[in-house]
Amino acid sequence: MIIENLFNGIFGFVNLLFVPFKALDFIIDSSIVSHIISFINAVSWFIPLQYFVPILLFSASLNGYKITVSIIKTIKQILPFV
Repeated sequence: MIIENLFNGIFGFVNLLFVPFKALDFIIDSSIVSHIISFINAVSWFIPLQYFVPILLFSASLNGYKITVSIIKTIKQILPFV
């Protein structure tokens, strides 16, 4: 329920960004959260959670690092540095 409210808040903010674009209809049902939780439960049955969480965190942090580096490179290309 807390996660559903968090997603509703995030999607509400995104919907505010798309207010000028009335032609776009951006509706995402937050009931997908139950499917994600059931998937995590199924994975944790095969791989114990104490082994799965470090792998997931490492993967997420590596992707976050790649995204940060690419954003910095893009900003560096856009701004006119000498």
